[in-house]
Amino acid sequence: MFFRQLLNDETACASYLLGCKTHGTLAVIDPHSDLVDEYVAAAADVPPSPWLEAGIAVAEGRFAEAAASYGRFGARATEAWARLLAAEAFVVEGRRREADEQLAGALEFFRAASATPFVQRGEALLGPSAQAASGGMGPSAST
Repeated sequence: MFFRQLLNDETACASYLLGCKTHGTLAVIDPHSDLVDEYVAAAADVPPSPWLEAGIAVAEGRFAEAAASYGRFGARATEAWARLLAAEAFVVEGRRREADEQLAGALEFFRAASATPFVQRGEALLGPSAQAASGGMGPSAST
């Protein structure tokens, strides 16, 4: 087992890494986006695992890749969350088709799970034509 504190000198914010090299696990407590490189470097000391690889993909902003990994090993809720993150990133990048593909899978899971805040977050990414095609269901209609 190992424990490591990472500190951002500019903000004085701390994150903590907990892990087990024997079992190939690593957890980040209170993650900060400016420390991603340090998390990934720490992960190099842990034996590879599908969960670790998917977590690194999330940390590096490769959300669609992470979602596909989570889907392969049946982590449906985590897959949906990563798909939502991918959709948000693709919208910002102007990659609407890819955003809609990721969003479809995320919303399917979140609606089935009655995860209203996530449904609302996803539906907020839908354009007016997509909302109309789905029956005009906006974020408030899903509650």
